[in-house]
Amino acid sequence: MAPISLPTAQSRIHFFSALSNHNYRYFWLASVFTYQARWIEIPALGWIILQLTNSPWLVGVVGFCGMFPMALFGIFAGVLADRTPGKKLIILGQSITILAIATLIVLLSYNLVAFWNIAIISLIIGTGWTLDFPTRRSMIMHIIGERNSSNAIIMDSIAFTISIMMGPLYAGLLLTVNSITTIAIVLCLYICGLFILQFVKISNLHFHRPTNSSFEMLKEGFSQVLTNRLLLGVFIITVVSNLLFFPFRAMIPVFARDVLEVGTILFGVLGSASGIGALIGSIFLGSISERKSPARLFAYGVMFAMAMVCIFSLSRFYPLSVLVLFLSGFGIAGFATMQFTLILKGSSENVRGRAIGIVMLAIGVQPFGILLVGATSEILGVTTAVGITSALGVLLLILVVLKFKVFRQAKSF
Repeated sequence: MAPISLPTAQSRIHFFSALSNHNYRYFWLASVFTYQARWIEIPALGWIILQLTNSPWLVGVVGFCGMFPMALFGIFAGVLADRTPGKKLIILGQSITILAIATLIVLLSYNLVAFWNIAIISLIIGTGWTLDFPTRRSMIMHIIGERNSSNAIIMDSIAFTISIMMGPLYAGLLLTVNSITTIAIVLCLYICGLFILQFVKISNLHFHRPTNSSFEMLKEGFSQVLTNRLLLGVFIITVVSNLLFFPFRAMIPVFARDVLEVGTILFGVLGSASGIGALIGSIFLGSISERKSPARLFAYGVMFAMAMVCIFSLSRFYPLSVLVLFLSGFGIAGFATMQFTLILKGSSENVRGRAIGIVMLAIGVQPFGILLVGATSEILGVTTAVGITSALGVLLLILVVLKFKVFRQAKSF
């Protein structure tokens, strides 16, 4: 058995290599603020709706509204990302989100908040994120270049997982004050992220606007994904994961209040547990200078996370629930950090935005998964619903890994 080698000083330097680029430092910091706002907003809206309606189904409907624009417009946003230079789409998307959050604050302030207007606001926020998502990730390659792209993508993933870790915790703490304060903090974080983004300078000298039509660009993007076994496998695994696994997060408020019978602070800790595990896992992956099989990390990581959520659905003991969600975070780290590495490195440079857009189409099935788990929770109970969907997800991913050899190979590229 080969000895286990710990990260050396050189690998620790490699971990921060992307941040040596001053443009990427600003970009990364802007993402930290933006992701943090997103992950306070999501559990906060879930808790507000649960308190307002007392319905797991309606919690799921609001989650559906927040994700549905990605399913509807994601691929077209990918085309826009390939046709639009720089950060214009990110600025547009974040501006839409900021206006929606400001509207929510006004509604909360005048006690006019209701299920229907929160659902509409969630749709608008989801539209803003749909414009932001493919552009933010394809910009990484323009800012950092091919050489440090893997490290930069992992650093972006770490920013995201920091937010998954801290966002629900902050939401739980802030909700003990009131909903208006919570959403006001979300607004401030979004504004800070947009402000810092203005310091990112991107040259458009090497940008070549495509001359073919949007339809032809869509066809080219789908052709590349469908004929590339790696990209097709990533697409299928992303569909399964977003349909049967990630929707469980929308039910965390229901688990906290109705199953584990805890208040807002412990709800925040529960929601943060998987993020803490994902952060530790992402930091470890970022310290490794050479990752020979990102495809295996991607597939096996999400399978492990699903298995942990199966155990979580059976738990009625709060510390055990926190522990298994923490462990699930290690699997989520492999999935999240490798997903865009595989897409950006596996696709041609001129179709990266569209490749991400097609994966957004896969991520866009998540709102239907949220509706599924919400409706099943209303009928069978939230524990049964999450247990069934996550177990089914594990079985389907085993079949995908058996079908696609690339997820069993020692090297992905």
